[in-house]
Amino acid sequence: MPPGLAAAYGALPAEYAAALLTQTAAGTIADFRRAFSASADPVGCTSGTLVPDFTLSYVQATVWYLFAAKVGYDQADLRPGWTSADLYLRQALRDLVSGTSVLSSSSAGTPRYAAGPYSGARATVFGGTGVAAAAPSDTGTAPVINYVNLSPPLFV
Repeated sequence: MPPGLAAAYGALPAEYAAALLTQTAAGTIADFRRAFSASADPVGCTSGTLVPDFTLSYVQATVWYLFAAKVGYDQADLRPGWTSADLYLRQALRDLVSGTSVLSSSSAGTPRYAAGPYSGARATVFGGTGVAAAAPSDTGTAPVINYVNLSPPLFV
């Protein structure tokens, strides 16, 4: 957390600050999970706090920006990161709805990116317990996604 925002966080009653940060993080994590269909992934479905690792900086920027607004902290320094994250999230949601997501094995968009056949462990989970889920037993193609277990203490 940026030093100024951390000071604003520390100035609040501890229980209130933690609850506010938890609420802000939960909504942001849900948005990013939805945009990348995490609940449909064999690893992503194991916890509601898992987000694809390539979204970490975007999730973090969004949480900090929204939390700053809630505690009355000047958001000017956080706005560029939030703007990038918002654009990224909107594009991911649009791709998901249109069926052109680069993470979809049935994507019709161009260029189309897809990993080759997979077997064994499909992805890893960083943070939390660090447990990886096994891949389905078929030999289809699907992108490999690594997940990060985000919980509010990570944002402090």
